[in-house]
Amino acid sequence: MKSRCKFCLKDIQNNNKTYCNTICRNKNQSINPTHGKPSKTEGKCLICGALFIYNLSMRPNAVACSKACRSIWHGQQATGKLFKYGNYSCVQTFRQMARKIFLPECAICGWNDASCDVCHIIASKNGGEDTFDNVVLLCPNHHRVYDAGKIHMKEIVAARKRILK
Repeated sequence: MKSRCKFCLKDIQNNNKTYCNTICRNKNQSINPTHGKPSKTEGKCLICGALFIYNLSMRPNAVACSKACRSIWHGQQATGKLFKYGNYSCVQTFRQMARKIFLPECAICGWNDASCDVCHIIASKNGGEDTFDNVVLLCPNHHRVYDAGKIHMKEIVAARKRILK
């Protein structure tokens, strides 16, 4: 029993073959790709929550929007400190991500000679949560003054808006 080449329709002696030669196979695959067209899809970053578009055929299990977030995710995966259900299992990971959403300076005075502290607007001991809406970057001096109660919360919230990226 003879079969026919899928491209040129010539008779093929070997029944196990679909094409008579590699030239016909390559031409047919260039016209009718076997893998289909690359499909773009939207995903949500597991680290920072940003929406990103990725190629589904190239990265079917994409979890991060950038190299920085992918690096954090791999580090978390290796140490078991993953972001789960809106909570960070590691304080350092939360601080690292919080620093990404602000300009690298104190919200009150603009000091940026060294890294600023990630300060909770409502302190954790008072029921404040580890959410990006509840943190601000302050220089060490203003952080201590705020914790001592000498700066009002309204002033911190107003200053926070100035340094958001």
